[in-house]
Amino acid sequence: MKILEMTVLMAILFGCSQVSKKSNSTIEGEPNWLYSPKDGCSDSELCASGEGSTYTESDSHAKKALAGIFETKIKSEFHFSKQDFSNEEKIKIQENVEEDVNLQIEYLLKGSNIKSRFEKNEIKFSLAKLDIGQAGSIIRTELSKIDDEMQSIYKLGNKIYIRKLIILFNKRELLNEKLILLDNMGSPRKIKISDINNLKFSQKNNEKLKIVPSDDMPSVLVKKFEEYLVSMGFVLTKENTHNFLIKLDYKKKDEYLNVQGFSRYGFSINIDAYDGQSKKIGGYAITKVSSGRNEQDAFLKVRKVILKDIENNIEKLNLN
Repeated sequence: MKILEMTVLMAILFGCSQVSKKSNSTIEGEPNWLYSPKDGCSDSELCASGEGSTYTESDSHAKKALAGIFETKIKSEFHFSKQDFSNEEKIKIQENVEEDVNLQIEYLLKGSNIKSRFEKNEIKFSLAKLDIGQAGSIIRTELSKIDDEMQSIYKLGNKIYIRKLIILFNKRELLNEKLILLDNMGSPRKIKISDINNLKFSQKNNEKLKIVPSDDMPSVLVKKFEEYLVSMGFVLTKENTHNFLIKLDYKKKDEYLNVQGFSRYGFSINIDAYDGQSKKIGGYAITKVSSGRNEQDAFLKVRKVILKDIENNIEKLNLN
């Protein structure tokens, strides 16, 4: 009887030993993280695995998989509230915000490293990990900077900064989603989309603005300029009963270029703003030089840059 009892006890102990081994690896000796990366992580880490013919390749694929967690597990929605942005303008804002956030995530992922490696049948496997606390701290610091900038701009009470606030708001939303992925908490907003709406619709019942372009001003620049101002809440008018008047002056100059078949052109745009009493309140100038087979070809090469400069300097008009 005692021999039988000892045999049963040894079988139980042997079985427990096998179960313990299975908790750390598969039956074939493969690490569990090969199929479930989180099994190779502690609660303070975010992990992903990758494979390749060399460890350099598998390390790279593991880190790309780690980056993919931020890209594929979150479906972001952009907020434009009641702003009158055109579809083209919305797409442009989305692209700019996504580019900024992606750069931030690239910086974040530089803190990742390879935690473990495994090889089987000449295939290399790597496990990449990112410290959740460290990554969360980086994102929170960036969110704090955005909050401070948004609050400073909002206190100015000038709707000319609405587009800037929309960009910052959406950038913050995107980064906060990444933070939620890490700590399931995120960071509460300091400025809400309704606050930005109020900034647009509460000021002087939407001031009337008149734009007077010079005869040779490219229509595409006039149209974009109008769209931009409308998106900030201004009402365009052709009447003389306006709160603001903006004059657009366009000049082009032929410049010498010693290249057969090409010419060089200088483009200058002066934008001046006046109040309802015809007093100048602000303005700025943009000058670009471009070469092309003709004037139109040269202008097309710098058009996007000119439009960007117009937007980036819009606050110099002082449309308070």
